[in-house]
Amino acid sequence: MVTITFWGGINEIGGNCFLVEDKDTRLLLDFGKRYSIYQKYFEEYLKPRTATGIIDVLALGLIPKRLELYRSDLLAMIGKKPSAEPFIDAVLLSHIHYDHSANISFLDERVPIYSSEITALYAKALIESGRRSIETEIYNFKRRPLVNPKDSPINRQFKCFDSDAPFEIGSIKVYPFAVDHSVAGATAYLLECSDASILYTGDIRFHGPLESQTQQSIDRIADQVTHVEH
Repeated sequence: MVTITFWGGINEIGGNCFLVEDKDTRLLLDFGKRYSIYQKYFEEYLKPRTATGIIDVLALGLIPKRLELYRSDLLAMIGKKPSAEPFIDAVLLSHIHYDHSANISFLDERVPIYSSEITALYAKALIESGRRSIETEIYNFKRRPLVNPKDSPINRQFKCFDSDAPFEIGSIKVYPFAVDHSVAGATAYLLECSDASILYTGDIRFHGPLESQTQQSIDRIADQVTHVEH
């Protein structure tokens, strides 16, 4: 039976993070920063302590309290070891906005990130053109504690897809659909699980330069769901 666990994005702006479990497959739909909670404790010149790894963000409920989700180096800083296998099989990233993507910075490096090619390029550009911090390491990261800033970063596994072609992750068949948003490369996902179908739109709008693309995707989704039901 398919189940959904909501780890953020409910009655709040940002923090989208939904765990979908089907048979032995676990996926995260986005892994975003919980701005509404984050802003209670931090601001421009007051950030979580880098030297403590994930302790601050864990203690304040800014990320799920499932240690199996996180990078081996960050776990080592709190005296924990990573599990033999990653807790989740993949993240389906809808778009690059930090309220949907930022907490990937803390994620187990063995977990692949599925996204549009544009979203992956955004993630790369952000880390290459901005100032690196433990909270912005979506595309790649440097092991902590950071003894030598010149150490080469470790790239994450970004898996880019064709928005017209479905793919499978374990027991779940994933249909990606390009949609319009205020940032390019946004994607909606239709998940065909063993006993249910789940549509995750991410952030979607019905205006803007790609309005027709969104409507085309909605029509294709409707056709696909009708096909599954029959």
